[in-house]
Amino acid sequence: MPPIRSHSPSSSPEPRPRPRGRTYYLLTGHTPPSTLPACRSRINRADERARYHMSHPNPVDRWVMRVSRFNAPPIIEDLSQFEVKCKFEMIRSNGFDDDSGFVDPDHYVLYLTAQVPPSAGLPSWYMTSPRIVVAWFDGDRHQLDSPQWTQWEDGYVKEFFYNRGMMAKLFIHLAFHVGNLLRGRSVIILEWARIASTGTMLENSLKQRLVRSGFPEDGAPIF
Repeated sequence: MPPIRSHSPSSSPEPRPRPRGRTYYLLTGHTPPSTLPACRSRINRADERARYHMSHPNPVDRWVMRVSRFNAPPIIEDLSQFEVKCKFEMIRSNGFDDDSGFVDPDHYVLYLTAQVPPSAGLPSWYMTSPRIVVAWFDGDRHQLDSPQWTQWEDGYVKEFFYNRGMMAKLFIHLAFHVGNLLRGRSVIILEWARIASTGTMLENSLKQRLVRSGFPEDGAPIF
């Protein structure tokens, strides 16, 4: 029989581990494993999170922080025909609490929308893209390995400008991932990207890629 461990009255109970969050990165299509201990002191939390993300960067955070530096002009007409005005939007949904003592984790979603300037000469109904999911996260945004964009306030909007051909390529990539597939938005995303690439250096390669993927060569009606 194993020895019975005695506990002194002064000993404090071990802390309960905090539920770990789950992040799904649509840019890479995987859920990375966590590498942090479950419990950490909240002292210097911001500094600890900053140090952690410097040593454990993820592709979504890197891309979001990089393009966020390209502040979009207030008037879309100031963009060239080969640029688009883009918008990040972070939405948080509170976890469900049924008074049983168990609470679902909060749900964070990072959305992206693009707007084409009139100088591109595209049909008016293609001037604004569908809103697509870039990434989501389920968990506590205060844990060290939560994505940086979850620190934004609920409903936060960040506008920036980007190359139109590269944005169309990104939309094609994200259309095939589960966050947009589950919402039944893939065909709409692909059709917008096909038209948005018109006149750019990537137009031929992107349209050929769509055809190889089984997308109609003359597009799909979405309106």
